[in-house]
Amino acid sequence: MTAPKATDAPVIVTFKGAQYKVPPADDWPSDALELMFNGNLPGAMRMICGEDVYTKFNKKHPRLGDLKEFMEKVGEQAGAGN
Repeated sequence: MTAPKATDAPVIVTFKGAQYKVPPADDWPSDALELMFNGNLPGAMRMICGEDVYTKFNKKHPRLGDLKEFMEKVGEQAGAGN
């Protein structure tokens, strides 16, 4: 499956019944990649999605496994890796 092409419009990612608005991958801060490579997924998500989205997500899904799964879905839907 090929991820959609990144655009200027935010991407709506649905995860376990909740929706989250995230920027397309081309708009992610480059520093977020360094955080991801260093294993700091909470920091990367805060930087990519914003504190409000992270707080909303973490309140509903506080497990690391959920965060990993969500970030994979965000990357696919936002066009990361294209």
